[in-house]
Amino acid sequence: MLLLALGAGGARRPPSPSPGLLPEPQRSEASRLLRDHIDLRIRVPTLAGRAEVEEAVKRAEGIQDALWAQAAALADRPTMALAGFLQSLTELSDLQVKRVRAAVSPSRRSC
Repeated sequence: MLLLALGAGGARRPPSPSPGLLPEPQRSEASRLLRDHIDLRIRVPTLAGRAEVEEAVKRAEGIQDALWAQAAALADRPTMALAGFLQSLTELSDLQVKRVRAAVSPSRRSC
């Protein structure tokens, strides 16, 4: 089912990258992006059709790309806060890949 693509109803709590300890302007931008990502995931169960869900998946991936760009902007100033943020982004990306794979796997389509 395509609703899995963004984790609708998933049992595992998604990782929560915490930009709070990042320097500005990355802190504000990453916080905004994470709010957008959470809002998007909350809306997924209300989406009417496959096209809307596919668009939501693309938007989620765009948000994740933008989050990675915020982290990359700090690569020349490594800190423990950045390391934790990167770890959470990795988990967020891994979950996204798993959700999309589950949504498009042949065994899920017949459900």
